[in-house]
Amino acid sequence: MTSPHLRLALTGLALLALSARPPRAEHSADSRPAATVNGEVITLAELDEAVGARLAAMPDKSKLEKLDRRASARFMDRLQWETLRELVSDRLQAQAVAAAQKAGAVSISQAALNSAVAEARKTYPTNDEFRQAHPTVKSSRDQWVHRQLLQGALMRKLTQGVNATEREARQFYQRYSYAFKDKKTGKVPGYENMRERVLRSALVKKKMDRAKDWRKGLWREGKVEFHVPVPERL
Repeated sequence: MTSPHLRLALTGLALLALSARPPRAEHSADSRPAATVNGEVITLAELDEAVGARLAAMPDKSKLEKLDRRASARFMDRLQWETLRELVSDRLQAQAVAAAQKAGAVSISQAALNSAVAEARKTYPTNDEFRQAHPTVKSSRDQWVHRQLLQGALMRKLTQGVNATEREARQFYQRYSYAFKDKKTGKVPGYENMRERVLRSALVKKKMDRAKDWRKGLWREGKVEFHVPVPERL
């Protein structure tokens, strides 16, 4: 699955064990598709770039250098497949947000956008720094901020009217009681003493589950085709 372009990048990162893998193509893979998402192509060049960025961001590369060829191959297959799925998921969400905006279902104010962009520029002064932090995102930092705000607006619309019932809150408390442990005493207070906090937490969890279901729905309803082999062992 590894392309010659990525092999060169890995060599530059001193991951010598990985460079021994034979390429699956005799020429540059820049324009060949890795996946197609509702007709929109994700190229192998994009995949290689995203994998390279993820490798570069790894805090300890010395462990990778010590891997034998077989372990390196498994690691790279797993990393590339996980990265490709992230790219596809990101593209599905971007398409959904764009469609919602076009339909007038979501919108954001210019003031909110300006404020969010200014904050992002403090966190990521350059697009290179942004790419290192978000290697699977194709868009620029400012475009990404715009889409994140629109996606947030869409999520609020999708979760509008969602509430946590008393029964759901109690079930949440029973399942995650350790999260409410008192730091000083090490004991978990009774439900009645934590009721409001538990209700808020249960509501957040319920909204997160709704968002997760939405993302899963994009995969089910979308037309996604992978053009690279699925690794036999992940």
